[in-house]
Amino acid sequence: MPHKQNQSEDVGEDLALGFRTRIGVRLFLVYALVYGIFVGINLVSPLLMETIVLFGMNLAETYGIGLILFAVLLALIYNHMCAKKEFALSQAVSIKEDA
Repeated sequence: MPHKQNQSEDVGEDLALGFRTRIGVRLFLVYALVYGIFVGINLVSPLLMETIVLFGMNLAETYGIGLILFAVLLALIYNHMCAKKEFALSQAVSIKEDA
C-alpha cells in the first residue's frame, strides 16, 4: 500500500527548510565530534574507561549517560531555534500579506 505525505489544506513553500537543515547538520556535527572523542578514548586507551569519575560510575558509564543527555539537550535546542525562526517567518509573511 503506497503512503502519501501528510499535507495541510494550504500547501505552500516551506520558508524555514534551509534554516532547519543548516541547524540540524551543525548540531549533528557537534554531537559527532563529542561521540568521536568517546570512540577515540576507547581506541587509544580503553583502560581509561574503567576510571571511577562520578557517583561511583566509571568513565564509560558517565560518558555514555552524558552522550544521551547531550543528545536530548541538542534536540531541545534544535526545537527552540526552529520554532523561533518559523514564528519570525510567519510574522513576516503575515505582515507582507497585510500590506
